[in-house]
Amino acid sequence: MAAHGSGGRGSFLASFRARCAAAASWAPAAAAVVLAVVSAVRTHDAGTSHLAKADHCKEVYGPFTSVVDPDCPPPAALCTHGRLGGKLDGTYDFRASVLVPDDPIDPTQLTYEGSSVITTKHGDLLFGEDTGVLYLLPDGTAEFESVVRIVGGTGKYEGASGEIVATGILDFVSGEVVGMYAGEICKRPRR
Repeated sequence: MAAHGSGGRGSFLASFRARCAAAASWAPAAAAVVLAVVSAVRTHDAGTSHLAKADHCKEVYGPFTSVVDPDCPPPAALCTHGRLGGKLDGTYDFRASVLVPDDPIDPTQLTYEGSSVITTKHGDLLFGEDTGVLYLLPDGTAEFESVVRIVGGTGKYEGASGEIVATGILDFVSGEVVGMYAGEICKRPRR
């Protein structure tokens, strides 16, 4: 978890945004390492050639921002709408269907489940099933990590699969969310 200075919420978010911008320069290398491990495990598990799978999969990474939707319709616990930069240029909508305390020893730890829809700049959709953990902090923010399992899509992403990991900070006072994502999306091979 990130260390927090005493400069207040504004300086913390400004500092975090600066770190995210700086991270964009090393994100491709970090994503490559994460994806190499994920790909090796999947290749081993599936008994398929890494080279054969690589033709249909692509690395995705970049920064994201979003805002909390104050009019999130029940029974959703939390909704956000955001913008993805980097390799997945587009927007996304997330809806948490479950948001609960997970650790009786640490009441600041919450887990969540939900769904997301990514809309690319070309109008193609990616559908995701999300799970994650959120750590409430005393300053009114929360650090989080989400794993989005891609379960399909439309257009060029019809039948897509893959996984995206997103980390960031949610500010409950302003409703702003900032972070980075990295993962892999695999498209169904053309016949």
